[in-house]
Amino acid sequence: MIIVRLCGGLGNQMFQYALARTLSLRLRIPSALDLSWFTGHPYRHYVLDVFNTQIKIAQADDLKPFQSPIARFIDKFLPQTKRKIMHERGFSFDSGILSIPDNRYVDGYWQSEKYFTEIRNTLQKEFTLKTGLGSDAQKIASQIRSSNAVSLHVRRGDYVSNPKFTAIHGVLPLSYYAEAMKLIEQKAQSPHYFLFSDDPTWVTQNIKSAFPITVVSQKGIAEAEDLTLMSICKHNIIANSSFSWWGAWLNNYGGKIVVAPKNWFGDTSKDMRDLIPSSWMQI
Repeated sequence: MIIVRLCGGLGNQMFQYALARTLSLRLRIPSALDLSWFTGHPYRHYVLDVFNTQIKIAQADDLKPFQSPIARFIDKFLPQTKRKIMHERGFSFDSGILSIPDNRYVDGYWQSEKYFTEIRNTLQKEFTLKTGLGSDAQKIASQIRSSNAVSLHVRRGDYVSNPKFTAIHGVLPLSYYAEAMKLIEQKAQSPHYFLFSDDPTWVTQNIKSAFPITVVSQKGIAEAEDLTLMSICKHNIIANSSFSWWGAWLNNYGGKIVVAPKNWFGDTSKDMRDLIPSSWMQI
């Protein structure tokens, strides 16, 4: 069995699940998800159970072989290929993780489509809502399907309020969204912007266009429903957020335009070459 550690919010969990699913299908080895991180982080929760996921949750007996302090200490001094606990070595794609042996524990973020492009159809099916969209979200979905819909995601929240997160992630300037909307309007006829944000008051006051705007996040719609609604828009303007990354990646519209920020982190020296798919536009 291969165990993959889950952590973070919905978008991060989706990346980690996607790697686990790839390893399970590619190597024909059962995989499981370790949820122990959430015990020490009560402000975060396991949220993938809203989707039609197909990987079991690791139990205490599954985790025991990887929890011994002595075993973990010895593991640090072994060559990478011999270690039982496989840590992500950097932010760029590491092809070696796709051919690891059985009985391994995998810890990282794995934020590149290169880890799971081969199972895109599988993920498209499994990242669908078990119960479908609620009534409020269905009304928005009808508007999206009847227009040249563009999702626009603004993440503020802890990126603004928590100095640690501000330093790590940075906050995208309003000029990024203005430039992204300008690009969309050069390529897409009569766009209708659907705004998703954890700060709907800010986006209402600051995101302006001559074209129609609907602020979805004022409607009391659940997080996973927001992501699903993003994915059915024809085009996407994403934030430096794994949440809207997935909304854009799950978008199946053949002529989609995706605009993403060049700078994903406050530290612009980080290697981001494998995070943004080559077909997306970066500004």
